[in-house]
Amino acid sequence: MKSGMKRTAQVVPAAQVHLTLPIQSVLQDVQHASYGLCINAGKQVLAAMMEADRVALCGPKGVPDADRRALRAGSTRSSVVLGGQRISVRRPRARALDAG
Repeated sequence: MKSGMKRTAQVVPAAQVHLTLPIQSVLQDVQHASYGLCINAGKQVLAAMMEADRVALCGPKGVPDADRRALRAGSTRSSVVLGGQRISVRRPRARALDAG
């Protein structure tokens, strides 16, 4: 038998949840990661610029050039200040050709 009464939905009070998040430490982690990303990008740009200068003096690697002014001479460790911090870089070297 069917009853003539409809079921009504019961209203349940909304649950309140309190989460404690370490927002300050999360923001510090993001700041450190962003700073590291900028330092790495700066090192790559600096290396590309130094290699471009060496190519301008010595010509492309492995290509003979009678008009070159210098020879490639490997690289050496050096340091620069980047982002207020002293970092180590590999500096490409070149040696001048003697005219005589």
